[in-house]
Amino acid sequence: MRVLVSLRRRVPFDWAGQVAAIVAMAALTYGLIEGGAAGFGAPQVVAALALAVAAILAILVTESRAADPVSNADEIREFLTTRRSRITPDRAGLPHYGCTRRVPGLRREEVALLAVSATSTTPSSSVATPEACRRMCSTG
Repeated sequence: MRVLVSLRRRVPFDWAGQVAAIVAMAALTYGLIEGGAAGFGAPQVVAALALAVAAILAILVTESRAADPVSNADEIREFLTTRRSRITPDRAGLPHYGCTRRVPGLRREEVALLAVSATSTTPSSSVATPEACRRMCSTG
């Protein structure tokens, strides 16, 4: 089996984490589907859900001990902060809520407003327009 190398940094493939994740997803899916058909008290359903919980715990343990965990909080925070700092309220079509900003770009509540407006099925004048969302998403 060929494993592609990360373009950013060299990280070994996490076999234990990957196997545990596959087992967790498969056992949870099986348990939920069979639970609807056979009942959640059925022995095979209880066993599948117990296996899913054990696999999720195995993921947590292997990731907490890994040198390069899959979900690195610092990398995620840096990614979100840099993307958020590129967008101004004017470009997003949002009203200004005060003059002083501690960080450049959008505030968390402004990002939340845009997220709600992008997923909302009912238009509201208090959130960004679709055109503003398109302009914001096209920033590079």
